[in-house]
Amino acid sequence: MAKSYRTYVIIVAILLTVGCTSVQITREQVEGIRNAAAKVLPPEAKVEVTTKSRFLAKPELVISAHLLEGHSPDEKSPYVQGDYGTHEKLTRLVRYRCAKIFKSVATESQIPDVSKIIIQARHGVRQTYIGALSGSTDVATTIYQISISVADIKKQNWLFIGEEEIMKLWKVDENIIPSLQLQIVTF
Repeated sequence: MAKSYRTYVIIVAILLTVGCTSVQITREQVEGIRNAAAKVLPPEAKVEVTTKSRFLAKPELVISAHLLEGHSPDEKSPYVQGDYGTHEKLTRLVRYRCAKIFKSVATESQIPDVSKIIIQARHGVRQTYIGALSGSTDVATTIYQISISVADIKKQNWLFIGEEEIMKLWKVDENIIPSLQLQIVTF
């Protein structure tokens, strides 16, 4: 009995180490990707770049950005502005911003050896708690998440591809925009 247990442990240890690869992503690569994404967003937009490890596979690169501040990189207002009072308009704005980020990252930075790049479009969402003492709170929430495999990224000529073509390449991993209740507040 003891002999078969030892054999089992050795086989499991071998199976766990076969195929495991360690992919190193340098600080310079992460900063280059963050700068490329930030380049197409307003200056106050918060951009984070992280990796998500996957067992027995290359990691995934995750770009989280608060995409809805302002309209362009030169706009200084911290308030969300624009005509996106419908789910369709909000979805269109988020999709175009994501496409611009993908294009900028693909043309302006060195893409590390990862399996795919994920973009999480984040925005403050007021969450209301029925029956709670505080009532509601604003939480930075991923409202739209997309991904493109690095293999598909490498197939494209990113200098000449348009936003609509980029949108056809990605997979929508999460989309809570249709479930949001939109409120228009004017100042």
